[in-house]
Amino acid sequence: MKIQLDSDSTMQGGIIPDIRVPINDTVIDQLYIDSLDVELKYAIGQLTSMLGIEDGHAGSTGLILEQNQPNPAISSTRISYRLQQADFVTLIVYDLCGKRIKTLVEAWQKAGSYAVTWQTENISPGIYFYRIQTGKAAITRKCIVL
Repeated sequence: MKIQLDSDSTMQGGIIPDIRVPINDTVIDQLYIDSLDVELKYAIGQLTSMLGIEDGHAGSTGLILEQNQPNPAISSTRISYRLQQADFVTLIVYDLCGKRIKTLVEAWQKAGSYAVTWQTENISPGIYFYRIQTGKAAITRKCIVL
């Protein structure tokens, strides 16, 4: 460990760990994605608050939405979900601006487990959100398309 003493204009000292992380494209990409995560979570929270939408937590409302596999997606990805009771279900993919990209499910479904494959071959690389909504709950997850 190195100890830093008043080396900046704020006159604050501190401890600097003697750890060197190799800076390469992967590290930079991960830092960028992590910073986007924070900003997107805040933006989604603000939007859902303004729209009066409450997101259900897994299992608390009888609706479970799994993380898509694989993530990141290259040509397709599988989205799985489970209903504990019959309900009208919509599963929609949105881009970062909130534009509807694809409606994957829009139907009345019985209780049970379901999986949908989203073909991403003709989709621009980026971050997308898929949102499942029933009469009682809504859950949103993030998907990265390469």
